[in-house]
Amino acid sequence: ADQPFWAWRAHLTGANPPPISPSELSVARLCYALEQALAPEYRQRAANVSAQMQVEKGVVAAVEQIERRYFGTKQEALFTR
Repeated sequence: ADQPFWAWRAHLTGANPPPISPSELSVARLCYALEQALAPEYRQRAANVSAQMQVEKGVVAAVEQIERRYFGTKQEALFTR
């Protein structure tokens, strides 16, 4: 359900070609999009986005937010880094 959102967001970072809407999907368009996605420039941009995401430690931040919401404070015992 959220795949179109994330496909568009990834495209805005330059990590992938523009998403194809289901109504515009064809074998030719899919093949072209796959060829584009495998191009070195998209692969490099995707690697750059991946590196930025790893620095952000999004999973740790998400778990801490959940713990604060449900327990009122960060619970070290529930999540080991």
